[in-house]
Amino acid sequence: MNTEGPIIPRGAAFFDVGASSTAREFAFLLLPQFTLLAFSAALDPLRIANQLAQRPLYRWAAYSEDGAAVTSSCGMTVSVDKTLESFAPGAHAFVCAGTVHEFDTSSRTKSALRRHAKHGGVVGGICTGAITLARAGLLQGKRATLHWENQPAFREEFPEQEISTAIYEIDGKVLTCGGGVASADLMLTLVEEDFGPQFALAVADMCVYGGRRTQSSHQRSSLSVLLGSRNAKLVEIGRLMHDNIEDPLPLAELCREVGVSRRQVERLFVKYLGTSPLKYYRGLRLDHARALLRETDMSITEVGLASGFASDSAFLKGFRARFGISPSKFRGT
Repeated sequence: MNTEGPIIPRGAAFFDVGASSTAREFAFLLLPQFTLLAFSAALDPLRIANQLAQRPLYRWAAYSEDGAAVTSSCGMTVSVDKTLESFAPGAHAFVCAGTVHEFDTSSRTKSALRRHAKHGGVVGGICTGAITLARAGLLQGKRATLHWENQPAFREEFPEQEISTAIYEIDGKVLTCGGGVASADLMLTLVEEDFGPQFALAVADMCVYGGRRTQSSHQRSSLSVLLGSRNAKLVEIGRLMHDNIEDPLPLAELCREVGVSRRQVERLFVKYLGTSPLKYYRGLRLDHARALLRETDMSITEVGLASGFASDSAFLKGFRARFGISPSKFRGT
């Protein structure tokens, strides 16, 4: 990857953005096992913006701690431009991460991020990059997000941190996204802030990305359907379920909380999610347990309790029924 000069590819399409200030810089710190899709989805809107404008609106560089190439979670190795000493002043510094159980956050990375933020730089996390930001103490008092699969373990490590299910969050000088194509949504939002909605739309069209989403969009399709429903009662029950994993609420109590009958709730869940409320709730808890087994050192008993199961036997039975494997064997895979 060579980005010593601005990348301005030639293309047939052109968009006159008028006079522009100095190019905004981006620094992407690649961590081992980073998600290649999320990184490339963040990078290409910047490249396309330069191409459409035929001028260097954006510059970027890739970093690694030691300057060596970094292997992504799909096994592809990406070369970098710079060793991590410090990020360029004024750059948007993004941590690009992915599989989290493969690494810990080094003091060198945390120091570089803290130093950048202290001097007024923007910091960001792509996919699971928010974990690194949190370990560096940069998310305190900030809204943030990360990939939904890694949120249960994140909440166990940082129980006081506000985390959302949104595809991306922008809170002052802290930017985070859930990874995948959510990186493109975040970058398109920055392009819109810089050069307006029409130019951002032109960039999205060049990406053949017609389904651009806003910050209020949610990461998971089933949750999006649930929370996107016009039925306020269903939305509220869904929120209560997601907020009460460790101490699950009985369905009767959920119904009382929102003032709706059990029969009505069952009809709504079948209509919007194709399952019963109890199966949906149990699935949430088992998915939570699966994430904790993969990404924490909690014992199997602790994982079961943290997922709302009162006994080991109930947890083992439910886990095997959903995933076809025992918790201990799953952890060893």
